[in-house]
Amino acid sequence: MDNENKSDKVSDAFSAVVVETSEGPQWKQTVRPYSCVVKCPRKDSKFRGIKTFMTYQITTLNPDGDVLGDVRRRYKQFWWLYERLAVKYKFLCVPPLPVRQIVGRYENAFIQQRMGQLQQWLDRICKHPIICVSDVLKHFLFCRDLNLWKSGKRRAEKDYFVGAAFFSMVKCPHDDLQTFAVEEFHDNINNFARNMEESIKMSEQTMQEMNKKYKTAFRRQFIHMGKSLDALAKTFAFYRGERSQELTAAMRHTSRMYTTVGHLFAAQPKLDIKPYAEFLKHYEGLLMSLPDMISFHKDTTSKDEDCRLEVKDGRITSQNADQVHRRAQVVTYALMAEMNHFHKVKTEDFKRSLEIFLQNQIAFFKQIPPKLEEALTVYQSIGTYM
Repeated sequence: MDNENKSDKVSDAFSAVVVETSEGPQWKQTVRPYSCVVKCPRKDSKFRGIKTFMTYQITTLNPDGDVLGDVRRRYKQFWWLYERLAVKYKFLCVPPLPVRQIVGRYENAFIQQRMGQLQQWLDRICKHPIICVSDVLKHFLFCRDLNLWKSGKRRAEKDYFVGAAFFSMVKCPHDDLQTFAVEEFHDNINNFARNMEESIKMSEQTMQEMNKKYKTAFRRQFIHMGKSLDALAKTFAFYRGERSQELTAAMRHTSRMYTTVGHLFAAQPKLDIKPYAEFLKHYEGLLMSLPDMISFHKDTTSKDEDCRLEVKDGRITSQNADQVHRRAQVVTYALMAEMNHFHKVKTEDFKRSLEIFLQNQIAFFKQIPPKLEEALTVYQSIGTYM
């Protein structure tokens, strides 16, 4: 089976359907969920080695774990996919791609980090009920033939159903949304976007401050505590009494313990603070699509209201006004479905990220009491004069 037919396992045709549920309008899931695994980074080249780059294997799996497709892609191709999705789905929350990096891009630490970022990006793309069935994504995930890849790129770049034209492909309930419900929805997403942006920035600043304190202030204080105890131990070493020597050894042990804890603080951010900060950065990028969505929705509903007034004034026909009203209803239904999807994914994302953050914080702070207790037992073993 060729690669074009193989992609039909994921979706037979593009569709964007809004359905009414107990939780409000939702995007209809028209295909079985599938997932992608980014793995096996490899340094490749072209032009006889003049140009080098990293490629990643992308394996697409159905819910049963069967392989649907297996391709290799470089960052440049990820970027092309992101640009096409961002243009086509301007009014959906297309996640931002991690930025390009020139220096250190072949270092193992960066490669592993980049692979994780691309995995996170594809995970979100595959979870979206509309984006996951788009032709441009299927082309990215399944096309292996170079000539087919080039022709598919040209076809995607000539897509006319981009930006606002996307709404012409949306099917939604025929029930009219009440004016007060539309206005309330608009106010809610406007307030949400503003408050979410502020809280994300506050959280990012907090993570930056924590990262700095762990690596500098906290590390320095514990190491200074260790140095002060070591200096005290050197003073006690001038007296050769047996018990004094035992105390000197205990102080040196405690000094090493505090120094170790200081280094633990310096190493910890990469395990919890930095991953959570990157997660927040990811959401900061997602929120960048909301202002355009809100502005377009406002313009559309305002046009709808204006047309109703123009009918009364006899400037346009009721038939023309009904067409404008229906388009406004489609836009509102689509944005309601998109925001409901965003909130559902957001809830799961923050739950998982904060669980991981707290688990790593607990594991970190659990390392410290045993070291303190060990130091304490050294002093208790010395005994007393009495």
